[in-house]
Amino acid sequence: MIHAVGANKANPNGGVYSYIANLSYSLNDLQFYSYNEFFKFFNNIQDGDTVFLNVPKPSLPFLILSKIKFNKKISIVYCGHGLAYRNHKGIKKVVVKFCEYLISKLSDKIIVLNKKHMKKYLSWNESSNLIPTCLRPIEFTNNTNKQIGSAISWVAVGSVDNNKNPKLFLEISRVIKGLFPRDTFTWIGDGPLFKNFDVESLKTEGIFFIGSMDNKLVRKKLREHDIYICTSISEVLPITILEAVESKCIILVRNYLNSDDITSRFSSAVSFKNSNQVLELRKNIDKLQGLRKAAINEASNISESYVTYIKQMKKVLDV
Repeated sequence: MIHAVGANKANPNGGVYSYIANLSYSLNDLQFYSYNEFFKFFNNIQDGDTVFLNVPKPSLPFLILSKIKFNKKISIVYCGHGLAYRNHKGIKKVVVKFCEYLISKLSDKIIVLNKKHMKKYLSWNESSNLIPTCLRPIEFTNNTNKQIGSAISWVAVGSVDNNKNPKLFLEISRVIKGLFPRDTFTWIGDGPLFKNFDVESLKTEGIFFIGSMDNKLVRKKLREHDIYICTSISEVLPITILEAVESKCIILVRNYLNSDDITSRFSSAVSFKNSNQVLELRKNIDKLQGLRKAAINEASNISESYVTYIKQMKKVLDV
């Protein structure tokens, strides 16, 4: 049995929850626990099981419980989902780095999602494995190979918060619409900054903040759009980028620490530094048509990539 911990069940559309649910499709003996399900976890783990830890803050208490109950009689695998300490400053950065180091040292194996982090994790634990996430594909009937037209539909998905940077999304929307007024921009998701946007007024500009929705519906909605734009300040590999690849979207990702991992992995992805660079790309129809062809090709490889991904995960998780 695999006991996956660190998924917030109160937020079923969250990244870590989606990551573990993506695995559970193909791993029959997998049960996952929310941040505070310590008693349930402690009672369920048995001799010979695998404990799969995710992200440092919720993982530490589950790691302590695992060591108390079994120590060497179970396998502990840690997936940090990136080096979170790099996103902090001062004493908090030191504390988070120490937690990541401690969990990495005390785990039997590490799963690294991003090749830029591999060197650091290897220095903490030689049993570190680079396994970039792949998404289990969902087939929809409206799976067309449409080409880029005169009006382009842009989409972003995620929490409306500072890290996802919806203000930059809004800035880009208005810059593009200044020259291409028929383009539309849609943000799917809810969050603490949602109330800061005059949603009704933005609709008249062709900019839509439509709130959160079920993950399967999000993946279906993505098929209706041409370009997925990620304005995040710092992330490793948002699950929504994989969903956008599945949907044959061109991927635009803001140039940050890990973005070159995304652009090197997907031929349909390019990075940008500011709204003017996005505008220049929008003007270049030949470039966009080339990216669309690449997006169609990337989507055709998802099923094969997912099979390979599951084989790698099963090997590391000892199943």
